[in-house]
Amino acid sequence: MITITPELTKAERKLLKDLLKESKKFPDGCIPINRQEESEQKYYLHHFWKEKLIWDATMPDTPEKQNGMPTYNAIKLSPDGLHYFEKYHEYKREQFLSGIVWPIIVATITSLIANMPNWLPWLIKLLK
Repeated sequence: MITITPELTKAERKLLKDLLKESKKFPDGCIPINRQEESEQKYYLHHFWKEKLIWDATMPDTPEKQNGMPTYNAIKLSPDGLHYFEKYHEYKREQFLSGIVWPIIVATITSLIANMPNWLPWLIKLLK
């Protein structure tokens, strides 16, 4: 059974998909962000970072601070973030099979077996 962690809401999946598209536009997949800006996305980015779907990154050609610490002015999707939707589609497919397809197959077979006295004599007569 495939388990998908973390389970994201529709809004989070939409933002992650937008980040995935955006990361293809920049070198090394780094997406520049403004950490001082207050926005609704800031909450989601913190959630993605906590779930290890994104990493802090530094844009190329960014000068270091005087103390030698790197300036994190970008984010980069982690391998889990890059492959989230592949796992998500496998998970949804498995849920569809186990929740809809298999019960229909089992119900059909059970129905055929339960009604066997009705159709079996007719089938034997037809085959003779």
